[in-house]
Amino acid sequence: MHWPSSRLMMALAILAAISAALAIGLTIYRLFALPPGLAATMCRDVNADNEPLGATMAFEADAETLHCAVQAARARRGARLKAVFIAVDALEAPNYVVDVVAATIEGAGYVDLALHRNETLWPAGNYRVELYLDDVWQRTLIFEILSVEATPSPTPTLTITPSPLPTIRPTITPAPLGARVVGASLAHCDQSQPATPVPRFRADEAALCYTVQVVGAPVGTLLEVAWLLQKDDGAFALIRATRYEVEGNQKVLFRLARGDAPWPTGAYRVELTLNGELVHADEFTVEPAP
Repeated sequence: MHWPSSRLMMALAILAAISAALAIGLTIYRLFALPPGLAATMCRDVNADNEPLGATMAFEADAETLHCAVQAARARRGARLKAVFIAVDALEAPNYVVDVVAATIEGAGYVDLALHRNETLWPAGNYRVELYLDDVWQRTLIFEILSVEATPSPTPTLTITPSPLPTIRPTITPAPLGARVVGASLAHCDQSQPATPVPRFRADEAALCYTVQVVGAPVGTLLEVAWLLQKDDGAFALIRATRYEVEGNQKVLFRLARGDAPWPTGAYRVELTLNGELVHADEFTVEPAP
C-alpha cells in the first residue's frame, strides 16, 4: 500500500513531535524529579577546572594538600557543599574533626574542597571525609595517611593532642549515665589547637573553636554543641548543631568554619548538651574586622 507523500510527511512530523516531547519530559524529570547526587574523588591534585588528577586513597604525610574533588549533579546554583575531614584513628582522640571546608556551587563542574597542611606533617592513620549538600549528608570517602620513615633530620609530626584546659567552669553540671563535662572554653583556632579562651572574635576569622572535656562517659554518650546568633528581636537563631559520640575521658574540639562572607557582627551563644541535657552555655561577640 502506498500512502500519498503528504500523509507520509504528516505522520513523520507527528512522530518527530512526539519524540521531542518525550526527550523534553525526560530532561525535566532528570532535573527536578531525581534528587541531587555527589560524585567525589580523593586526589593528589586538580586541573584548572577542578577535575581530579591522580585519584588515590593514600597520601604521604608530607603532602601539601589533600584534594577532594566533588561534582554535584542536579544541585541548584548557590547550594552549599561541605567536607568534614575526620581523623579516625590517627590521633589520641578517635574520630577527631581536623577541619571543615565549605564552598558554593556555581555551575555543573567540579568543586575542589581542599585541606592544606601547615608546617608540620599529617599524622599517619585512617581518615574519612563526610560530604554534605545544604547540611544534608550525601556520602563518605575514606583515605589513609602513610607513615614516614625516620631520617637524620626528621620533620616534627603534627600532634593534635588534648592540652590542659585553662578554665574549669563551676556552672557545668553532670548529665545522666555517669558522664560529666569538666571543662569547656571558646578560643581562637588559627593554630592546630585553641589557646587562650576568648569572649570575642573578629568577623574575618576563618573559624570559631569550642573545646569540651568529658570524663566518665559510657559507650554511646552523646555530646552536642549548638551555635546560635542573636537576632534583632533578641531571640537566638540556630546556625549549626554538631553531635559527637564520646567514650571514657575525651577532649573534643568543635570547629565552626566560616564561608565566603564574614561572620555577622553581634552577640552569639554556644550551648552544650550531654545525652540531651543542657549542661553549659557560653556567650560571645563577633566584632568588625580591623
